[in-house]
Amino acid sequence: MIFLGLILALLFCGPSLRPSSSISLHKPPHIIYILADDLGWNDVGFHGSNQIPTPNIDALAFSGVILNQFYVNHVCSPSRGALMTGLQPIHIGLQNCLIGHMTPFGLPLQFRTLPEYLGSSLGYVSRLVGKWHLGSFRQAYTPTFRGFQSHLGIWNGMTNYFSKRMTCRPNISMGFDFRDGMRVAWEYDGDYATDTFTAESLKIIEDHDQSDPLFLLVSHMAPHGPVQAPNLLLKRFHHLKTKDFPYRHELAAGVYALDQSVGKIVKKLKEKNMLENSIIIFSTDNGGASEGYDFSDGSNFPLRGMKGNLFEGGVRGVAAIWSPLISKPKRVSRDLIAIQDLLPTLLSAASGHDLSIPKIDGMNVWQTISKGDPSPRTTVFHGSPTSRLFVAVRHKDWKLNYGSPFSGARYTEWFGDSGRNDSKEYNLNAILSSPTAQALKSIGYGPPSKKKILRLRKKSEVLCPLTNDIKKCDALNEYCLFNIVRDPCERNNLAEEFPQILNDLRKIALAFQDSAIKGVNTPYDNDADPKYWNYTWTNWRDHLRPQTLKRVYEIDRAKTRIPTIFDADIQAQFTTSLSSSK
Repeated sequence: MIFLGLILALLFCGPSLRPSSSISLHKPPHIIYILADDLGWNDVGFHGSNQIPTPNIDALAFSGVILNQFYVNHVCSPSRGALMTGLQPIHIGLQNCLIGHMTPFGLPLQFRTLPEYLGSSLGYVSRLVGKWHLGSFRQAYTPTFRGFQSHLGIWNGMTNYFSKRMTCRPNISMGFDFRDGMRVAWEYDGDYATDTFTAESLKIIEDHDQSDPLFLLVSHMAPHGPVQAPNLLLKRFHHLKTKDFPYRHELAAGVYALDQSVGKIVKKLKEKNMLENSIIIFSTDNGGASEGYDFSDGSNFPLRGMKGNLFEGGVRGVAAIWSPLISKPKRVSRDLIAIQDLLPTLLSAASGHDLSIPKIDGMNVWQTISKGDPSPRTTVFHGSPTSRLFVAVRHKDWKLNYGSPFSGARYTEWFGDSGRNDSKEYNLNAILSSPTAQALKSIGYGPPSKKKILRLRKKSEVLCPLTNDIKKCDALNEYCLFNIVRDPCERNNLAEEFPQILNDLRKIALAFQDSAIKGVNTPYDNDADPKYWNYTWTNWRDHLRPQTLKRVYEIDRAKTRIPTIFDADIQAQFTTSLSSSK
């Protein structure tokens, strides 16, 4: 009997018999990615500003892992392409610019997307709410033909938050841009986009059959300029409107609405008993727009630059991730992570092991996020090997920067309201009482104590004290070199002091440039003018007359070259040789 008891104890209690996360008993988690548009580094509370209350976003960040060195790309389409494919923009042809309303190109069809991987390998149901911005000139490029089972939102990069109408060039008609799948969704004319996207997300969660894992990408327009918000929200932040920052109150209202959306989504996941097995990611697609660009006053304080260039303010993104699967939460990660890393990382977390996928640029950083292991990534590249050369390389502690996608020096300085002069105190009670905090707390994974929240906030804040040894650099005309760990604000150009490191990073940049495929961007096509299509932005190349098709360049018929050299190959080539840059 004693022997039988031991056997039963081993069967039911023995740790060696518990299912591991790498075997077939692993239940794929729901993945909820909330993607902000043009959110500045300093436009959330957890980076140190008291100006715009973001209690739900902050609660999520403090409960999970704040990704303090998360690199995105300088504008929307390249970042979204990298997220969808696990490849960086130079390897999918999206390095040169964003995809315009009238430009007949998109994310090439040769490249598989994250929802396609999740669906084919793990049985995920994938849904997109909000902005797409990866091509819509043909039906084949639109979301429901790229792996998503449904899409409600806009195809292009921006539109009016209420009327959903936008023009993109002088003498071009206004076009309505809001779709339910392929159908023009006129019924949403006049509704506030952030509220519409939130309501649709809640409906998807409410109706979801939990026998299937859900991938929900909530791709908000907020706070892309010209940001809009209901009058009640605008009045709440009217005190932020000043001569120097005339659009700051509008951006604050848009960010606040975005934060409320996060709270409602997390609360709904709890109500549906999905939160216990979810991964929630929150990030921006690029840095904030400042100085009135896109009629916006985002703040990347104290980082240099903004959306559209390769200084930290343009490419170092707000990001945090939460999940019960994270064994070491409530911390700030300073590990190097790029947006293309999220595809293999989420596939690994979803499957419980490394899935067999084709070679990509993205590196699996799930152990880095979940357990605090060192990141396998040591190098991040941004740029385009075109006649208008712009390039940035971050390698370990060092960063090289040259050129800018924007002409002129206007956007390469330091911009945005610091928010540090605001008389308001950081409202810890608002964080702990937020819908997000309450939902996470109810399943045992909520925010830490007030004292620890303040410690985490201090760790996630970038500090750049002024010194007398500043050596400014004109990146439009010279190569700049920064020790980005000691000088995250890129104030002290060290190119003359460390010529060997500068030369080494230029070699890395050349290796990346040599690996680039040809950009798929094409000129504007006037046949896209909404006046020809019932004043809507549509997939016009599917409907043109045969004689018109003969005279236009068909990007979807061109064979886009598949890259052969990837981030890991280039990184391995230089990791051992650059001893001086350690």
